Parts: sequence; C-alpha cells; structure tokens
Amino acid sequence: MSALFELLDFRVRIGTRLGPAMIVNGVDWRVQAGETLAIVGESGSGKSMSVLSATGLVPSPPARFEGQALFQGRDLLTMEDKDRRAVRGRHIGFVFQEPMTSLNPLLTIGRQMTEAPRQHLGLSSDDARQKAEELLSLVGIPEASRRLDAYPHQLSGGMRQRVMIAMALMCDPEVLIADEPTTALDVTTQAQILDLVKRLQSRFRMAVVWITHDLGVVADFADQVAVMYAGRIVEQAPTSMLYGSAAHPYTRGLLDARPRLGAPELELATIPGVPPDPRRLPQGCSFWPRCSVRSDPRCETEMPPLAEIAPGHLVRAFYSMPTRDDEAGGA
Repeated sequence: MSALFELLDFRVRIGTRLGPAMIVNGVDWRVQAGETLAIVGESGSGKSMSVLSATGLVPSPPARFEGQALFQGRDLLTMEDKDRRAVRGRHIGFVFQEPMTSLNPLLTIGRQMTEAPRQHLGLSSDDARQKAEELLSLVGIPEASRRLDAYPHQLSGGMRQRVMIAMALMCDPEVLIADEPTTALDVTTQAQILDLVKRLQSRFRMAVVWITHDLGVVADFADQVAVMYAGRIVEQAPTSMLYGSAAHPYTRGLLDARPRLGAPELELATIPGVPPDPRRLPQGCSFWPRCSVRSDPRCETEMPPLAEIAPGHLVRAFYSMPTRDDEAGGA
C-alpha cells in the first residue's frame, strides 16, 4: 500500500554565524491513512523540524532542504509556494503545543475557524460558521455557538486546545500533524485530548503524525514509533515491539526515564551528557559519547546503518541490547 505522507532521505541544514548546522540528517518515514506515527525525541532532536520543514513552515533561506517530502506522491519541496500552501491548508491540519500563541488574541474563535474553509473550500460565511459550530460541539466544547464569538483568553487551556483541533479539521484534512499538543496541559486534560484525537481519527480516517518527547503519551495511541536523536532516526518499530524489545541504548534510556507508578521511592534514571552540537557532529555514532554500552569500537568512527533486526523493527546500531525478557531470564 502506498504511503499517504512520507519523507525520503530528508535533510535540513540551517546556516548560522558559526557555520552550517545539520538539524535533520537523512530521515525516512511513512504514514498511511488511518495510521498514527509518533516521532519521539528530546528537545533539539529534529523531530519537529523534520515535519515543519517538509510542509513548508520553515523559511528557506536560512534553511536548506534535501531529499523528498511526498504527499499523495507529490513532492512538497518542489512545488510552487502557492501550491504548497493549498496542500497545507486543505489537506494537512496542524495542532501545535501552545494554543495561546497559535490563536490570534485579537480575533474571535469563529473568525479564525472560518478563514480556511472559506478560502480552500469556497464555503460561504454562514456555511463556514455552521461547520465551525458543529466541530466545536464534536470536540466537546459546550455552547459552541456562543464560543464562536469568544476570544482565546476567555477559554481555558484545554478548551483552547480543543479549538485548535477543531480548526485543524475544518477542511477535512487527510493528515493531522500534532506537534507536542498536550505538553502544556494537566494530566487529566492530556488524557482527554488523546482520547479525542483517537476518536476523531477513527471517524475521519486521518493519518496522524504525533510529535512528542514523552514515550508514555504514545504507548496506547500510536501504531508506529520513530525515535530521533541528533537529527537521525535511531530506532523505529511498531509500538508494542518498541516497548517490549527496544534495542537502541537511547530508546532504552528514554523508557527507563519514565516515572514508575507505585514506585515513588525509585530515583528516575537519567541519560548522562548532552546532545551534540549540530554544527560539529561526531564522526561516528552521534550517541556514542553518552552511550552506556559502547560494545563495538566502530561506534566512535563510523555511523551505524539503520538496519532491520526483526520484521518492521529498524535500529541504528552495530549491536542490539538484550530485550526485557532476556534480562528477566538471565536474572
């Protein structure tokens, strides 16, 4: 089955006063209709930059792009700006981390929600407002008609995020890109937003690309997980496989750093060191200076390939760590 949206050997280089910085370095992933791909990594790993650059939301210059970003087989990177804006506005919806900075504080919710369908779908003002009201009700906002005349500051954080989700759906997109959409929300509201997106995805059969630093968020949500570090994917697998058989030391470090319910006395695990400077990446594996394993001398001088170690399970390493089951059996 052909992918709905995919990146092929995608690279993003940004010029700085101190030299070019390689932010995204040869990334490949794909997502199909109705599927959820979670892209996970710490701040600066390139997860947001890869998606935002591919969809034309990062200006060039100063950024420079290589590779392909295919939506329904068409390369977004080679399109004219007006064609890329049309695809982005009509076929790809966005939900960002902080709705208060994404929503215009000077415009009503209704004004902001109806702009895109009027431009891209040719709806009248009345039809666009009716659709906005229906979507606000669908995402769980009470008194939707009255909320359309409200301003963003008059809504709670959770309600503003629901508005952003409804706004992203106004043009019936095939792909929903959610960039850290629950980070600023409390745990209860976060769970509600996750459940809402799952229900909407099932209803509209959207593909979802969910960008997050929190592996715990995607455990019961994503179909596939791609773990990024220093601009590269270091591990990718179906979600259940990644959680049960993580094979890259960075992925294992992220999993071990999660809080354990019912074990508050345990000290949280950490990954020592800091990510490399994207202007001066190591010659070999980017994670090597922080790696607790280092079982292959090639790690210091060669970049490991992203190789398949099981069907659908890709790892960028010269070795694989034992699975949880292996460790339990050897205990």
